[in-house]
Amino acid sequence: MKIRLGLSGVKDTLAVLESVAKEFEEFECIPFLHTTEDELLEQLISNDHRVDMWLFSGKMIYKVKDEASITTPSFYVSYTGSSLYRTLYIILNEKSWTVDQLSFDIIDLQELKQVFEEIGVTPENILLCEETQRVDSIVDYHEKLWAQGKTVAAVTCIWGVKRELEKRGIPVFRVIPTKSSVRSTLYTALRTYEMLRFREMQTAVQFIELNLEKEIQKDYFSPYEMHNAELKLFQKLLDYAMQLQGSLKSMGNGRFAIFTTRGMLTDKTTDFQRIPDLPSVDFLVQEKATIGIGVGLTAYNAEVLAGKALAHAKHFKTGSWFAMTEDGGVIGPIGEKEQVVLRSSAPHLEQIAKDTGLSEITLHRLEEAMRTYGVREVNAYELAEYMQIIPRSARRILSALEEAHYATCVSYDKMTDRGRPRKKYKIDIAAGKERP
Repeated sequence: MKIRLGLSGVKDTLAVLESVAKEFEEFECIPFLHTTEDELLEQLISNDHRVDMWLFSGKMIYKVKDEASITTPSFYVSYTGSSLYRTLYIILNEKSWTVDQLSFDIIDLQELKQVFEEIGVTPENILLCEETQRVDSIVDYHEKLWAQGKTVAAVTCIWGVKRELEKRGIPVFRVIPTKSSVRSTLYTALRTYEMLRFREMQTAVQFIELNLEKEIQKDYFSPYEMHNAELKLFQKLLDYAMQLQGSLKSMGNGRFAIFTTRGMLTDKTTDFQRIPDLPSVDFLVQEKATIGIGVGLTAYNAEVLAGKALAHAKHFKTGSWFAMTEDGGVIGPIGEKEQVVLRSSAPHLEQIAKDTGLSEITLHRLEEAMRTYGVREVNAYELAEYMQIIPRSARRILSALEEAHYATCVSYDKMTDRGRPRKKYKIDIAAGKERP
């Protein structure tokens, strides 16, 4: 089965996305053309169920997915310095202008400097807009410089900015993503999809604990009556197990286990945020069943985690639902407004955060990205791609790690004949590392 990939962009960028995506036989492409942000928002809300992943033609429109509450895996194409070459060629050769007469936006400053160095120009002052979120502010930046006579034209990565500047009679050139940038992003999307599919197929175990004495409703009862009550509960749970496409097992004394997959349980519980909205679950709520869910790489591991989650639920209160994942995270009580997500402690990250000045969240994302893609050596551009951040932020992270001796420059990647080599770092932030 092919991956349904939603492509989102304006006319020129969407054409680039489509042409490159067709190279990948794994994707079934569904293009969505928009001209306004409101149109894009409506497209996302109305069509999210039709796609498995989204690819946006730029970071600015990528952010609209948050407003649309889209949780489907999403990616955007970065505007790297290489995207500028074609545009600069036209400006410098056909117009005979200099880069000092141009204003820019979105492109990272260091990448901009590198592009100028590679084409052999040394501007006295680079006019780069720092605003990256609001179209109107970016338009005002370009217009102000042009009105003051400091520029003869604007170079923008945003279609909306180009359209507005043209309305105001200001010369403007549009930068669109390169095919290589799109191709690189699609490779990342493929790797992420494979990781998520593996994650969905992980074993999930749900331990259910019910009060048998309540079922019998008398002070004295025989083992036969206890067994009969358990059989009745087993029958009621069968429908629920079937809806989870799982198997049901009685563990005795009012305890039951359902074996299924992580993907099925996260779907039914909206990633462990709510109790499944199923008729077969009603009696579990009515009977105040206490439930623990475990997700692990093996059935044994999942059972162990389900037992720990059940202990958390019983400690909280009867009738609670808790889940525990393979990384030691505890989520619960499921279905209640006030929910906590407890993560296992990572003292090695706490120490690295103190040594480097980076946040534990940043370090956790870095560790996750490197684990996901199975790498230990990266340059800034690769790290930016893995963590979905801008290269400038990636360089800052690598610099902080190198200064604190958690990263070491091991080689240089030569990207072009004239380009400056990119440093490749070996990162070591594993638990137990001894700092020099």
